[in-house]
Order: sequence, then structure tokens, then C-alpha cells
Amino acid sequence: MIATGILLVAITVFLYSLPEKSSEWIRSREMIRKLYLFPILLSAMWFGARGAAFSTAFATIVCGGLAGNAWPAEVSSQVERVGEVAVFWLVGALSASFFEQQKRFVGQIEVANDNTLLALAAALESPQRLCALVLVGPLAPTVLPSRLDRVFANRVIGPPATRFGFWGAGLGLTLPPLRRLAHIAAPAVEAERLKRIAVEWRDAGVWRSFHAEQRAFVEEMPALARRIPSLRVPTTIVTGNRDRICPPSQARKLASDLPNAKLIEVRGGHLLPQQRPNVVADAIMAHGALAAPRLDGQGGT
Repeated sequence: MIATGILLVAITVFLYSLPEKSSEWIRSREMIRKLYLFPILLSAMWFGARGAAFSTAFATIVCGGLAGNAWPAEVSSQVERVGEVAVFWLVGALSASFFEQQKRFVGQIEVANDNTLLALAAALESPQRLCALVLVGPLAPTVLPSRLDRVFANRVIGPPATRFGFWGAGLGLTLPPLRRLAHIAAPAVEAERLKRIAVEWRDAGVWRSFHAEQRAFVEEMPALARRIPSLRVPTTIVTGNRDRICPPSQARKLASDLPNAKLIEVRGGHLLPQQRPNVVADAIMAHGALAAPRLDGQGGT
């Protein structure tokens, strides 16, 4: 926030340093006012809706003639100035919405990566303790990490990037409109739970676990991928045909790599436990007959 504030002040000082009433500087002042778009975008990226609103309000006060900057006398110039301010607010709102969506998207990918890795690693290391696997919306270990994954896994860039990302996402969830949208997307997640998630993302060490997971995904996934064909445990993979976090193509790839896998593709997105709980429960219960003898005889799970 300090860097954004310094940029706002620098643009304002530069703007006020130019002669107001000189016609020779009118075009230059117009160009300098447009520079306020940069801190607005940076605030939206780093601090979400609140940051974008702060920077946009600051630019509005300066450009709207509320801070000593003369308001133009000509009607055409007034309309142009109002248009500039409107563009500031439009850019601030759209960029804040976009960056908030991207932060939630990244957080959902982290959960999917973590759960898939843990389940497959447990099955490979202790197959005698497992009778079956049910993977819901998984990522395929054989899929190469993306550039974004490598950025978050980087030992230098990753920690600050993940910390700012989760802080901004948590700040976004403090806004009632965004919480309502999140509740619509996942009705099973109560409003109070969303408030706790917002606090945890801003204040807790969630970003550290995300960074550690990304490092494991980039550095250890190749070794895990090589062992996938040796996993003989019966596996059911449930995927949603509209999943944008872990596309169905990844679930199909994982099902083809596993020698004893069954793929169930249903209508839905990534949050199948909340959107299609009956399908997920049926997939788990289908392995109940296998689990009973293993639990009685070997103490498996």
C-alpha cells in the first residue's frame, strides 16, 4: 500500500507542478491525469476491491476539482473530466473483480493439488492399508506444472507472491457482495465459515502451506508421476464436466494412467461435494463392500 500511495502522491505533485491556466500545458495535464490508471490497477491487483476504491477515490478528488485543482469552465471540458473519472471507477471495478477471481482460482487449484498428491502418495507408500481410492476433481500428476505453478514454487518470488495473493483474496471476502457470490457458488459453505476463511487467509500462515505445496508439486510431482502405473488400488475418479479448476481432460488422463480406475463424469463444476453430494457419497459407498473385510482383517482404511 505504501508503494501505491507514493505513486499517487508523485503523480499528483507532477500534475500540480504544471501551469493550470496555460493552454500550452492542457494536453500534458490530460496525459498526466491518465497516469492515475496505474496505481488503480496496482491497488486492485495487490489489495482487491478496497485498494482499488481507495486509489480511485483519491484520483477522483484530485481530478474532480475537490483538492484545489481547478474545475474547467467550458462545458465540453467538464464532460471530458467527468468521463475521465468514470473511466477510473470502471477500470477500478473491473480490475478488482478480475484479480479477485484469479486469487480464488489459484486458491482452489492449491486445494486440488494438495488433496490429489496426498491421496496418491498415501496409496503408493502404504497400499496394504488402502482398499480403494475416491478422487473428486483431481489433477493428473502427469500434467506438467504451468508457469504460474513455477512462479509460486520459486524460493525467491513464491513467498511474497503467495502472501500478497492470499491477503488480497481474504480482504476481498470481507466484502458482503463477494461473500454472497461465494455462497451462491458453494451453498454448503455457510456465511460464518466464509468470514473465518477471510480472516485465516489474511492473518494465518495459509500462504506458507500453499508455497510448500507448490514446491512439492513442481519438485516432487515427476517422481510421483513415474510410479502412477504401479498403483493397483481400485480407484474411482469423479469429475465435473464444467470444472475449470481441474478440467475433465485431466481426470480422463489420470484414469487412463491408473491400471484399475473408473471414471465418473457428471454435470457440475469443481465443488462437486457441495454441488453433487449424492454422487460423491455413492462413489464412496460403492467401495464399502471392499473396505469391510480389509478393516476386519488388516486394520486398513
